[in-house]
Amino acid sequence: MRVLALNGSPTSERGATFGVLFLFIKGMENAGADVELVHVSKLKVTPCRGCFTCWTKTPGECIQRDDMDELLPKFENADVIVYGTPVYVDGVT
Repeated sequence: MRVLALNGSPTSERGATFGVLFLFIKGMENAGADVELVHVSKLKVTPCRGCFTCWTKTPGECIQRDDMDELLPKFENADVIVYGTPVYVDGVT
């Protein structure tokens, strides 16, 4: 089983979110899973520009080149995706 774990904490490995996610990862690895951890705060992902090119000219593919090019295949190949995210006020990162 392939697991993609996303750490959404801006403090990467120093926060409580990573602490909980780390324990989950260790448990999955002990159960035989192949786990890949991605620290989202270290990625450069530009927001959508609303150009609709991904709908019209390049269906399903964004024209912006950023770290999503590297991340999307990981989503496609994962059997399980885990989102670790801090809750600061009323939402997630």
